Amino acid sequence: MELEAERPPGRQARWLAILGGPHPPLDQAPELGPLAELGDSAEVRVLRSPTLEELAAAAKEFSPSAVYVYGGTPGRSEDMERQTVAPLSLLHDYQGSVQEPAVDEFASSLSGLRLDLLFLDFSGSTAVASALQRAADAASSAEVAARHILAWPAGREAPALAALDFAHGFLGLLRLQGVSVPEAYALAAHMAKAHGTMVGPAANDAAVLEPPVPQLLALAAGSTAADAAANGVHPTALAVQQPPLPATASVPALQLDGVDLSKGLTAAFPGYSDLRLLAPNAELRLLQAGISSMVNPQNLRFLGEALRALLTLEVRQLEVAQIAQLERPPAQLPGGTAAVRCEIRTPSGAAASVTLGGPADLLKNKALVQHAVRQAMAADAQTLQFKLPPAGVPLPPTHMSPGVASGAPVVEGLAVTSLWTVQLLKLLAQEPAYRGLVLLGVAAVGTSPVAAFSAVNQAPLQQQQSVAQQQAAEAAAAPAPLPWKSSRPALPQCSEDAFLSDLIAFLTERQGRQIDPRTFPEAILNGSKLDLFHLYKEVCSRGGYKVGNGINWKGQVFPRMRNFTPNHRMTGVGNALKRHYQVFLLDYEQVHPDDVTGDRCGICGHGDEHGSDWISCDDCDTWVHFSCDERMARAGTFKDYAKGKGRSYTCPRCSEVRQQRAMQDQAAQVQQRAMQDQAAQVLAQVLAAAQQAADGGGPAPMQE
Repeated sequence: MELEAERPPGRQARWLAILGGPHPPLDQAPELGPLAELGDSAEVRVLRSPTLEELAAAAKEFSPSAVYVYGGTPGRSEDMERQTVAPLSLLHDYQGSVQEPAVDEFASSLSGLRLDLLFLDFSGSTAVASALQRAADAASSAEVAARHILAWPAGREAPALAALDFAHGFLGLLRLQGVSVPEAYALAAHMAKAHGTMVGPAANDAAVLEPPVPQLLALAAGSTAADAAANGVHPTALAVQQPPLPATASVPALQLDGVDLSKGLTAAFPGYSDLRLLAPNAELRLLQAGISSMVNPQNLRFLGEALRALLTLEVRQLEVAQIAQLERPPAQLPGGTAAVRCEIRTPSGAAASVTLGGPADLLKNKALVQHAVRQAMAADAQTLQFKLPPAGVPLPPTHMSPGVASGAPVVEGLAVTSLWTVQLLKLLAQEPAYRGLVLLGVAAVGTSPVAAFSAVNQAPLQQQQSVAQQQAAEAAAAPAPLPWKSSRPALPQCSEDAFLSDLIAFLTERQGRQIDPRTFPEAILNGSKLDLFHLYKEVCSRGGYKVGNGINWKGQVFPRMRNFTPNHRMTGVGNALKRHYQVFLLDYEQVHPDDVTGDRCGICGHGDEHGSDWISCDDCDTWVHFSCDERMARAGTFKDYAKGKGRSYTCPRCSEVRQQRAMQDQAAQVQQRAMQDQAAQVLAQVLAAAQQAADGGGPAPMQE
């Protein structure tokens, strides 16, 4: 048995590692394995193949707050795709069965430690977790094995590469400031799936294989020792947890002395909902460590969700260092409001500058401004969305450069986001101590290489991708999933509540999103929650998202949404609406083709093969190719109608109807004036005759 210790000063996290065998040769630090990710953020003591007596003595002396148990991976690096993590010989017999007496002694060694985390990183470790909890119950009704237990499911061996990938991500995330165990677990699972999920060949794109990850276990609700004593419930039930990714709801609540916030910030500070972040749209270019086949909907979905969660972890704890009022507020702000420039600093040391607009009196409260910036940036982070290459375009090629990831293979990905997101990610990429992007496999942000990335970090990821691709090819014959079946009525008869319920169900099932219906969607537009229902209806009624600039997003779509106000001064509304549509509605539209109306030109009768300059008539909503309208009286160009200038378009048929109605109205007016003139003439003659009779003269002859 070997004993090693590392005790940096001033650190409270204390890790006891029990290593039953070697880590894979691919690991960047085989002697410590994933524990190297903790760096100087914790005190680590390592026991290599200890006896139960040696374990008990070390646990009593060191008093750890977390325990990591690894079974070992025997074998050579070229056999890694077939290797699994071995059971822990300390607790299993030669057949792999759990030895109850050894587990009891193991639990006794850890009793009284009040562990926050027990990570059992070996095959079939859920059986050991349950046995540990039973032993803890038998020893004391007030004890639990640990607050959180990570274990691999029984009946399935843990692949060595998948276990290595997850453990690196999980332990590396715990190093970040303010990250809880459930958050680190949820994010590490997404990271593993981002570069470990593979899709089968084109013959069967539905053959999707996700890498396995361990389970997060905790005591089931109502199974604590106190509940057991009161209700007779046996406190040994461990339930599998599915924690959500960090999102806007994880922003710490605002605490202000002397202010009652029980009814919400808007009640305490009228006008708070009008505070908004001025975030211009931008395109994000990322270089992802891996191969071209990573650029598919499944991998990019997990990558996008993990990247959004990483951004949330940074901005939810940011500090506003300085606030400076702008002399001239940006033109897109409503009249009577002000704007301030906020110098912010994130927990990882990234410093940036953002602009917040809103009521002038609220912008003077630094604590309120800081909380508003945290909430706004966390909400804006949720809109980041990766873009797939257009249909028929080959996947981006793999590149290698000595200045990026030490020459490891990388592939490019594009995402739609905001300018501050690009700025923040570039700053984090330049921080040598920040490993969040490395754990996600990001090698460069734009032209900024990730300073903490090296070729050593890429080796296990690349082999994991290669293995997953091989397995996906073998599973290509698997049946495809059933097409999505909507539970709502047809769109014209559908209510907003039914639409949102169906949309949430779709995003949850098909994209794996974890959505709270009470806060969905978290995006804000013009100071209020994004109106997805009317955005979807208006775009579908105009031919769907494929029409692109043929839709007057600002002039026709935005005014029909609840977010619209007549006196708004927003700029970039069209781009913002398109970005929100891509994030929330585009995939939903593609599985609801019946929602989209009109795919034939009202003039030529052809579709997209004739042209892409679609434009909708404001009178009848008929779609036509702008180039098919050859009227000499037509004013302006396609861009004048499509770029949100507000110019109204009328198709030739409606123009003819308008002209006929105008001619009919003109003829009716002429006839009415003639009748009025004739009636006035007759009346004048009658009055003249009456006047002559009154004067004693004879009646004047009437003109026919």
